[in-house]
Amino acid sequence: IIDLKNGNVYSWTNTLSCSALDPNDPNCSLDEIDSAAIDPSTGIVMMADEFSPYYILFDMGQSTFSSTNFSAPYYMLYLSGLIGGDYTGTAIDPNSHIAFIEQEYGNGIAAVQLPTSSGTGGVFPASTTWQYAYSNVPSNSVCSNPYWEDPGDPHGLSVFTTSSSGIPYGMVISSDKSCIAVVNLEGFLNSATAGSNYVDPNSLLSNGDIYFIGINTQ
Repeated sequence: IIDLKNGNVYSWTNTLSCSALDPNDPNCSLDEIDSAAIDPSTGIVMMADEFSPYYILFDMGQSTFSSTNFSAPYYMLYLSGLIGGDYTGTAIDPNSHIAFIEQEYGNGIAAVQLPTSSGTGGVFPASTTWQYAYSNVPSNSVCSNPYWEDPGDPHGLSVFTTSSSGIPYGMVISSDKSCIAVVNLEGFLNSATAGSNYVDPNSLLSNGDIYFIGINTQ
């Protein structure tokens, strides 16, 4: 963590431990942290691993700092089903506490419901369900390129909540920067197939949970 006001740098030096969330990787191996996003209303930080469906969540609302280090309750989140890897672009809506995720150089998207408050007593406020959904951006007639590809680095996504309806949306730009996909995050989450968390891309379109905005690049 870098304190931008005074330039101090704080490191997390704890030994990582987790349960065997992935039966193929009982040690929860991490390759490379590729992004970080924060929910400013709860202090929950989400960090994405480059080549696995692991996410480290820190509860910075309970963080403590020394001269060079920091400590905070954390949770290792494993989102089974995010095949293909590189689901590392992250942004968090601070009103619904839903994280929006995009797949680098693929067409995958995902959403996960994060805790709605910071924890207490040095314990991370782990959700009882960890509701999440994943899908692919469908082909469409708005974008100039019918096959969608998410951007790589830098990640091209954001979130917003409409002032009129209070609905949270995620936005991701295409890799050729010609089109934007806008996703109703609550609708996306609630459309997940029971037991698999997968959402058919065509149902995103038919339910109105995704729409596209063409960009004039001339």
